[in-house]
Amino acid sequence: MIKINKNIILTLSIISILIISTILTGCNQTTQENETIKIGVIVPLTNSVLASRGIDTKKSLELAVNEINSDGGINGKKIKLIIEDNEGKADKSLNSLNKLLMQDGKVNIFYSLFTGPTIAITPIIKENNKLLIYQSTVLSMARENNSYICNDYWNFEILGTKFAEIAYGEKANKVGLIRSQTEYGQSFENFFKKRADELGLDYTIETFQLSDKDVNTQITKFKYNGVDLIISDGFANNYLNLLNAINSLNYYNLTLIGTTTLYDVSKLDDPAALDILKKVKAISVYHPINEWPEGFEIFLNKWNNISSSHPLTEAIYAYDDMIILAKALKYCDLNSNIEDTKCLYEQIKSNKFNVLEGNVNIDENCIFERKLRVLKYNLGQWENYE
Repeated sequence: MIKINKNIILTLSIISILIISTILTGCNQTTQENETIKIGVIVPLTNSVLASRGIDTKKSLELAVNEINSDGGINGKKIKLIIEDNEGKADKSLNSLNKLLMQDGKVNIFYSLFTGPTIAITPIIKENNKLLIYQSTVLSMARENNSYICNDYWNFEILGTKFAEIAYGEKANKVGLIRSQTEYGQSFENFFKKRADELGLDYTIETFQLSDKDVNTQITKFKYNGVDLIISDGFANNYLNLLNAINSLNYYNLTLIGTTTLYDVSKLDDPAALDILKKVKAISVYHPINEWPEGFEIFLNKWNNISSSHPLTEAIYAYDDMIILAKALKYCDLNSNIEDTKCLYEQIKSNKFNVLEGNVNIDENCIFERKLRVLKYNLGQWENYE
């Protein structure tokens, strides 16, 4: 009769339990992995003048995803953001995209900021039939056929026209347009000039690089050419440079018209900038928050728990985009396939959604159309422009 050592039996039992546990854990991890919806986010977080906007976008996407997951996710499935820092560079965006496609697998949805980085990745997005939502003033990537690409950002074609009309209404003697040396800046100028010429405006144009430390030379030219109304585009640092130039030249007898970012600048903790805004007539063509609904106040309260600064435009748009995407994901999960990017694209485009501003229309090219709201700065507060 063979005697079996009890220690051997115990050891074999333990090994068997460990093997079974490992198999079950692996199966569970695989199941959880299959139940996770991955979204690749490629934004600037460091080493870029655009990093603050990328950081705000990241925070806002995370805020929206946490809310969605806490509310049951996508029919029980959780959303997972995989965030890559592209430093605002096209080559790093391309590297990030390839990394997400090759290493993380089953990333069918991507989110991107700004023109150059987005242009770099769109060919691969299209080639792999992935869904991309991007924030950029360049609409052509979304307008191209046979791709699942959506755009949600400022439309400088519309803004250029609107700015010319406001300048005309202000009865400016001479208008100075200072715009960035970018593709959207050129588009802004083209549409401004077209409408300004129709209205008979007298104007002069100066340009700047987004990386410029000041625009004193350009604003000096405006002052000595009799410009009494300045129109500008750009980001927060560009508006701060503009305000500093106005201040250094004691150039206060003018009207300043800016994009949404001029509004953003007024929310920064910069007493000097606020002082200058009080000395000029400041007008902002603003369209992330159109009706100041209760929903925005709720969002703002949640935002204040994760950030000490006012949310930039990109953050507000990103939150909206994720809520809209979640609705499309829920529909496609129940009616088609959670990985069916065509289904997601069709659900997003040609629809009207309630968002932080009240509503947004999305056209047949999946370009988000937001209403414009014109505000004026008065006694430290923004009011409706009449």
